[in-house]
Formats: sequence, C-alpha cells, structure tokens
Amino acid sequence: DITAQKLKNGGCAAVICNTVNRSIEVYKHLKARLEDTECALFHARTLKMWRREREEEVLRKFGKGERQEDGTYLNADRPERAVLVATQVIEQSLDLDFDIMISEIAPIDLLLQRIGRLHRHVRRRPKGLETPQFIVLCDADMEGPPPESFGKSIEFVYDRYVLLRTWFVLRQCSEIVLPEEIEALVKAVYDESSA
Repeated sequence: DITAQKLKNGGCAAVICNTVNRSIEVYKHLKARLEDTECALFHARTLKMWRREREEEVLRKFGKGERQEDGTYLNADRPERAVLVATQVIEQSLDLDFDIMISEIAPIDLLLQRIGRLHRHVRRRPKGLETPQFIVLCDADMEGPPPESFGKSIEFVYDRYVLLRTWFVLRQCSEIVLPEEIEALVKAVYDESSA
C-alpha cells in the first residue's frame, strides 16, 4: 500500500476522494490495513450537529499550530502518523497542512486547490517527506492511450472531457512549481485554442 510505504517514518497524509461514498470505502480500507496509523474521515455529508466538531478536530490535528522562534510551526496535537480521508470539503477555506497528499483525478483547478494544503507551513517534515509529494490516482499509464473511463462515479461528478485534458497535461509534468505554473496549467486544460 502506497500510503503505508510513504508514512513509514511518520507524517500526516490526506487522501482526497471525489465522492462521499468513495471516501467512506477508502477510509474503511485504510483503517483496516494501516497499523499504528490514526485514520480519520471528513466529508460534507457529516450530520450538521457533528460537522463543526469534526471540522474543529481536523483543524486541531492538521492545522498550522504555533509559530516558533526559528520561523517554523509546531502543532502539539499533530499526530505522529495519520491519514485524513476527505472529499472536496478539504478544499474549502481550512488552513490545513499535510506532508503528502493523494487525490483521485479531478479537474486541474481543483487539484491545484488541493495542493494548497500540502506543505502549507514551514515545519520539520518526516524523513522522506521533506519535499511536497502529490500523487494523482488515475487508472491510466503515463504513456499510451487515455483510459476507457476514469470511473463512473468520477465522471458523474466531473466532465470526462475536462478530466481527459487534465490527465493529458499532468502526464507531461514530472514536477509542478507553484504558484508560478498555476495559470499555465489551468490555461492548458481550459483554453479551447490550446486543444
């Protein structure tokens, strides 16, 4: 499992799914398989009476923390090893900070928004996660033809054409430099003249 491998030295990961049902499925899978790893689930379908409590818990554990004299941030509540499985709710105006992020494919602008929660604050990172790592899950090879489908649930949420354009642009990137490349990436996907 890629998540267990990436967190072998500790760290906080976010796994972002495009639907609530998928997030529940992934959460159950990871919780059953990841030993010594705190697993949490955060999605928009949480009952209103518990939603604020869940949001506060997520912010407490994966938020900025306190600024130290050396300019780094320290969050005393940050778990040593944890995975937060979430939906697009994570893209909202929450000041979260993860060591690594894994996301189902989505339109490029949403992926870039998700990346904004990766290495958001200067802090000491676990060995192997010192550099931001964003992994896009897609059932297609880096080379060759596009996938037959990105999955029924994903294509129900997002237009296949935009997913195809996003996949095509991303497979040409081995590294993305933000914020410098945001405009070019979004233009490459959405500008009809570049089709």
